[in-house]
Amino acid sequence: MPICASPFRANAKKLTSPPAFLGTAPAPTPTLSTCWSVDLETSAREHMSLEPKVAEALAWAWRARVALRLSAGEAQRIVDTVTACAYSQAWRYPRRLLNQINWNAEMYASAATVSGLPELLVSDYGRQLGDFAAGMTRPMAGAKSPNLGAGYQFHYRPDHRDRASSNLDTPEYANIVIQALSYYDRALALGMPPLPAEEVRQLRSWMLRLLAGSWTHAGYLNWDTARGLKRWHSGQYWAFAQQGLQTIATTPRFWRDPDEGRWAKAMFDQGLMLYRRLADENHSVFAPQLMFGVETRMRRDSLFRARILAGAARAIGLGMGSLPSAQPPPLWGQEDHVRQLLGDRVTDLVTERRTLPVHHFPDGAAFRDYFKAVYGPTIAVYRNIEGDSDRIAELDAAIARVGDSVLQGRSTMEWEYLLVTARKA
Repeated sequence: MPICASPFRANAKKLTSPPAFLGTAPAPTPTLSTCWSVDLETSAREHMSLEPKVAEALAWAWRARVALRLSAGEAQRIVDTVTACAYSQAWRYPRRLLNQINWNAEMYASAATVSGLPELLVSDYGRQLGDFAAGMTRPMAGAKSPNLGAGYQFHYRPDHRDRASSNLDTPEYANIVIQALSYYDRALALGMPPLPAEEVRQLRSWMLRLLAGSWTHAGYLNWDTARGLKRWHSGQYWAFAQQGLQTIATTPRFWRDPDEGRWAKAMFDQGLMLYRRLADENHSVFAPQLMFGVETRMRRDSLFRARILAGAARAIGLGMGSLPSAQPPPLWGQEDHVRQLLGDRVTDLVTERRTLPVHHFPDGAAFRDYFKAVYGPTIAVYRNIEGDSDRIAELDAAIARVGDSVLQGRSTMEWEYLLVTARKA
């Protein structure tokens, strides 16, 4: 499909020239952007997390330089600006924002892409990742708590104590930070020393914990965050966190289960479908500013839209459209998974698989009608297709078939569950 290259070329030119490009002189404070303005037309610094995303966008433009018909000079300006920023004092090891090594990793990878220089991925990335991995179970230098808690929850504030309210868990940031692992194989191929085997094992467990614990099957965050209304149900952070699913889907080295990639791909796809449904309900191509009406502090409509679109574009660039997907099972119902989650933090762990007899439904139609009337997720699905008689009839029949298939002509359903008992170590 032909593309109109002019807007992309114009934006690339602006991002590699003043006032949008600010140079590499240190910012007034460490958390402000060094190299790029938040605005294409004026010089206005933003949070430092802006810069890796600008660098990534420019790196993609550089990769598409032929299709975009960039001149040799325009392509070289991308190389020069991205490389200069990545090599600036603001981004070199040991500089980082707490334990959020993903921003540095993304800068290093973009610079390596456009310049062909391996140094930042081999050296700085390796050291940043090494610090984070070693800090999963013990505090990094100058920190008060490890990067992860006993249940693999992410400590947003490692400069606070382990049990501080700020370190309850922050799934949105955990899924942002895990993107750093997406560059690991590339760095190894360039000569970076591998992480110790035990740290790789722990990173695999953390990845599975994120997939199974921080995402619903609908592709929405299973959101219980230490940041409270500062982040809870923030559309822009849901979109940001989707890069965690992208990383899991495309980073098989860190899978503990060979199906993790397919599960992550399915969840990512479902997230995009959820966004589309929300947009349809909003009578727009965009979802509403507030997710489910929650008045979260982070609710910039422009960032929500941009991050959703950027995530979809990144998925295309990563080749996710051709990856297989599969609906993930409820892992908390698998004995081995529960044992691995609890680990040595419990003793006398006993599991027992039981069934609950349910005599409430004489047939599949009764099963459907019950859940259609009282079960929130089912009610929400029907609400989304209200007025579409064909889709309602199709869903009615599908749910009734599920009920009939379980009953198999009997009057009792048997719902299986896993009973787990243990003592805290």
